[in-house]
Amino acid sequence: MKRLISILIFGIIGLLISGCSSVETTKPLPDKKGKILRELPTFLNNTFIINNEEENQLLGKDNLEFEFINDHNCLVKSFKTFTKEEVDQHEYYNLTGAFLLFKNDTLVEELTKLKKLDKSYLTYSQKTKLETLTKADEKGELAWIKPVIFKEGLYQYDHKLIYNINLENNILTSYNNSGKDKDLKILFKKFKDYYILNIIGEKNWFHVFIKFKDELLTFEAINPSTLKDNQAYYKSFLEFNSIEDYTVTVTIQDKNLLDLLKNEDAFLEELSSYTKVNKTTNDFPYGRMLLIVIIVIALGIFAYRKFK
Repeated sequence: MKRLISILIFGIIGLLISGCSSVETTKPLPDKKGKILRELPTFLNNTFIINNEEENQLLGKDNLEFEFINDHNCLVKSFKTFTKEEVDQHEYYNLTGAFLLFKNDTLVEELTKLKKLDKSYLTYSQKTKLETLTKADEKGELAWIKPVIFKEGLYQYDHKLIYNINLENNILTSYNNSGKDKDLKILFKKFKDYYILNIIGEKNWFHVFIKFKDELLTFEAINPSTLKDNQAYYKSFLEFNSIEDYTVTVTIQDKNLLDLLKNEDAFLEELSSYTKVNKTTNDFPYGRMLLIVIIVIALGIFAYRKFK
């Protein structure tokens, strides 16, 4: 099986087949140590903005929002944020009222010219270009209009539901543009500083290591290149079951997992990282404000009675 953990903008699991390599294990991690968690870590109940996003993406930065339904169930949503200054720097974008407009004038003009030509005289390169641009146009990639909202000093758009994590029944549901995609069997565990999302594949387990420190949320996976290139070293810590073009299958005992994570920079590769978004004072919780008001009133009454 090809890689199930792809490096997507969402970062959290990305259980989609890609052409990259991945590592799978014969047992979940950790196997015997650490109970299966039924409650989500509270630090996830926030919004996070991606760090060091690749170029040539859509306008703005990707955000992850974990919306808790209860302690064991949450929705994971994605959206993009941008500033007015960023829009002004892009020739293909325009902000009009509550809508963001995109039009790649260069490609639209090129497509228009190719359509006007006699198809029987098109070169192979022109035919390929026409086919590519036509498909992109049909998908709405050359021009589109999307609604935006202004919140926390930033514009938001392209809101999507991407996952539903349910630790009560150990199911992760993924979504695409058409709605529900698939249900995936998971086990959520904790080992030292890491929360480990174990995902069952066709036979073995894939893993996402989740770490939250200093307002930074990081998603990592076992680095297949490190294992392939340093087999002699890693045979002291794990058992190689098979090494294929796209998949390395290993068995890791709990007693060796700690030693492997001590050199985490080599053992793990970062899929993506996000920084926690701090709320403004405009979002000050009503309940906390009410509590403060009650305390102030109580102190006022106390002072009045004391000095009356």
